[in-house]
Amino acid sequence: MYKVALAPLGNTRCPANEGELRQAIQAVLRGVAALHRAGYVHRDIHWANVLCIGEGSWILSDLESAARAPVQAAGEGGFRAACWTSDTLDECGMYTTASDVQLVGQLMDTCSILVLDAQCQELKAQLTACAAASRPSAEQALRHPWFFPGGAP
Repeated sequence: MYKVALAPLGNTRCPANEGELRQAIQAVLRGVAALHRAGYVHRDIHWANVLCIGEGSWILSDLESAARAPVQAAGEGGFRAACWTSDTLDECGMYTTASDVQLVGQLMDTCSILVLDAQCQELKAQLTACAAASRPSAEQALRHPWFFPGGAP
């Protein structure tokens, strides 16, 4: 006889402080970068799809909306996530890897941490730039100094 024990993998919550935010955003960017290297975009990046799985460990979940990049924006009856903003799609109305990056920046904007240091705000501004072509890739964003508070890795 086999027993199956079901338990949540983690919990969905926003980071409580900037240190947790750094860990969460870094983990999300790593997941997004892996998807992008494989030629996919996530398309539904928001806090409900980011799980805290332990002390300092976060993962990006919910890949059901992932698609090959780039993706034509949803027409009538097509996919459009509630987390998309007017700047999510590129100037041609396509969902691209830069769209995922913009949604990661939105995570930083929608957490409840009131005071973020200058480097964090700089990264957030880069990720959420209005022009998709101005945003760094997920790989480039992972090299931002904010992720290395003690200096270069």
